Amino acid sequence: QERIADANVQKLSPEQSVIYNDFTQKIQNGQSGLCFLDAPGGCGKTFFIETILASQRAKGRIAIATASTGLAATLLPGGRTVHSTFKVPLNIINSETPSCSIKKGTALSRVLQDASVLIVDEATLLHRKVIEAIDTTLKDIRSSSEVMGGLLTLRCGDFRQILPVIRQAIYLSPKRLCLFAAVTRAPSPNGCVYL
Repeated sequence: QERIADANVQKLSPEQSVIYNDFTQKIQNGQSGLCFLDAPGGCGKTFFIETILASQRAKGRIAIATASTGLAATLLPGGRTVHSTFKVPLNIINSETPSCSIKKGTALSRVLQDASVLIVDEATLLHRKVIEAIDTTLKDIRSSSEVMGGLLTLRCGDFRQILPVIRQAIYLSPKRLCLFAAVTRAPSPNGCVYL
């Protein structure tokens, strides 16, 4: 992991290096918060994520890699879908108080408690209720009222690409049901930091 991280850091663009240094400093300082990396396809978001994951895992930290789709998850080292990682229920969209199916005291809950960083790639494709469920679940598992239970979270994506597929989207505003709504409604004193 350390060799991969060192090699990747050397290949980062100057702009990526600034963002990398800022974000890894947040991890080093044990900061919580919600960050969003918005960039068009082909700009190196996946490479950037790989670099973050390798550098943190080389230091013995738990860095959780997730993505909204199976294909995106396979591109990340140790990546899994958001739905698989967080045990998102199938009927989540109809729930008034969405939460995931993770119980306190389980092996997964302990990993989430001990994690230093959570990365969610292609986050713009997630329904707002999924994001709210993860937030609620992490707050419970980590016994914290902070956004995402105080787990430093990096969401990546491209708002220029497609939004989530939503039933009756003609009648409902897709924008109020996607990540954008969850980001703008985040009850965080810091809000969301756009990288």
